[in-house]
Amino acid sequence: KNTEINQQIDINESTINTIPSINKLLLRSSWISWWIQIILSVISGTILTYANTVRLNNITNSLWISGFSFSTIGVILSFINTFWTWNITRLSRRIQLNKISTDKI
Repeated sequence: KNTEINQQIDINESTINTIPSINKLLLRSSWISWWIQIILSVISGTILTYANTVRLNNITNSLWISGFSFSTIGVILSFINTFWTWNITRLSRRIQLNKISTDKI
């Protein structure tokens, strides 16, 4: 029974020792992902705004048929996903600064 407890303690210590390396990987990948998402979202939002200004406003061309609404929804979802990635980056930073105890991870 004592060997089981010792093995469990060893596993917990090794898990705690791997947290900084996993956290570093999470922080790096979330920053890269955040920047890529911001750049692509701004570019697509700019193109969508330009496309809306030069679009012909016919009665037969509704917003749903032209695809403008779907692309607007896609850009909005892209910005929501960017915000979500920003929160992951902040969580990783908090773990790195030991503002979150390792017991909760």
